[in-house]
Amino acid sequence: MPLDLLVNNAGVMALPRRTTVDGFELQMATNHLGPFALTGLLLPALLERPGARVVTVSSMLHWLGSIDLGDLMSERAYDPWTAYHRTKLANLLFMRELGRRAAAEGSDLVSVAAHPGYARTNLQYAGPQMAGRRGTEAVMRLGNALLGQSARTGALPQLRAATDPSVRSGAYVGPRGLGGQRGLPKRVRTSSNAQDDTAARLLWEASEELTGCATAVSPRSCRGSGRRSSRAQDGAGPAPLLRSPTPPARSSVPRGVSDGAGLRRSHRAVAADGSALQESHSAA
Repeated sequence: MPLDLLVNNAGVMALPRRTTVDGFELQMATNHLGPFALTGLLLPALLERPGARVVTVSSMLHWLGSIDLGDLMSERAYDPWTAYHRTKLANLLFMRELGRRAAAEGSDLVSVAAHPGYARTNLQYAGPQMAGRRGTEAVMRLGNALLGQSARTGALPQLRAATDPSVRSGAYVGPRGLGGQRGLPKRVRTSSNAQDDTAARLLWEASEELTGCATAVSPRSCRGSGRRSSRAQDGAGPAPLLRSPTPPARSSVPRGVSDGAGLRRSHRAVAADGSALQESHSAA
């Protein structure tokens, strides 16, 4: 069945360190890897509908983010806000790379992003609640009451990104008010890190390997355990519909991105030690 629209809206913010059953850091899993895999599963249906679009929800805090491809799960060091900033940058890199790959294949799929500004929801105080920090929770609730806009108004950028035909692939929509925190939606800027095509490609490849979802012709390619790609498990599989370009000669490490060699080592370690990740999660 053709699909007109996918809005990747799931998100958590600044939580104490937790891991999923697959051993993924919870913020990276919820905010980026989950939407990446879901988009891969639904992509065949989206491509059946001319002009279908994917809206990925990011945050104005992506400006503070950088991507460490050698430590996407923040295993070396974990700070709740740093991890959150990283996932929101990942959202924009994913949006950019999805649009680039679609265009390279001659598809008219529209890939855009949006952010809600400062909207009054439980997102701000869920983390302090989980950590038992009642003082911080009280401050967050007060900030919501004094500074936040309604959740209904915060949803307007997503609605515009999803429905406005003038919002073209690669656009980012957010509130027009001071600091992008509140107001009616308009097209807004992204950080220079969010415009790094090399980082976007490397993150895409890392996400394929971690989720086992190769954005392929058949959604059955997304049946991996989450520790190894299905193509690696099967030794073969359908060719990706949106193919990775031939990697350019590497002259330097991109802005905000660690050495890709560390990425490969990290992935092999995850694939080889899946049971240990499971045990670590169970113990937590």
